[in-house]
Amino acid sequence: MVIISDKARSARRMADSFAEDARDTIDRATDRAADTYAAARHVAERVEPFVRGRPYLSLAFAALAGPRVVYVKPRD
Repeated sequence: MVIISDKARSARRMADSFAEDARDTIDRATDRAADTYAAARHVAERVEPFVRGRPYLSLAFAALAGPRVVYVKPRD
């Protein structure tokens, strides 16, 4: 019985450690997401007057700078 109890305590400590690591990772990810959202909001606030004032020019810029596929060939 002592061996099982020791194994159970060890498993519990390991699970607690994993849970703490998961909480830390989630906290860091949440902070990073909040920072990214704030930065995107800041950019949007600066760009909005331009887009509202010159909608057709904004569309032209968006078309020119739109999604592009870039393939980088690895060096041999």
